[in-house]
Amino acid sequence: TFVDITVTNISDAPIGAPLWAYVVPSSSDVMVGETAFDSKTGKYYVILSTLAGIEKLSPGQSVTFPVIFERAQDVRFGYEMEVWGMK
Repeated sequence: TFVDITVTNISDAPIGAPLWAYVVPSSSDVMVGETAFDSKTGKYYVILSTLAGIEKLSPGQSVTFPVIFERAQDVRFGYEMEVWGMK
């Protein structure tokens, strides 16, 4: 399953790099392709600031990135996003 995820800074302040997007599937039977995996947290992540080549995410600015969920066809799932950056 392929999706494009867009992260938008809705605050009044820029979010500084490094900027991470953690993708957390609701099922352990789902892997997230083309991402890194943090074995300490059990979460997949993308370093958005590197991917987009930005030093900060300005107010109103968005970054879109592709995510590939790898799973058996009969596995139903959802996912959550966590975005981390520097103030």
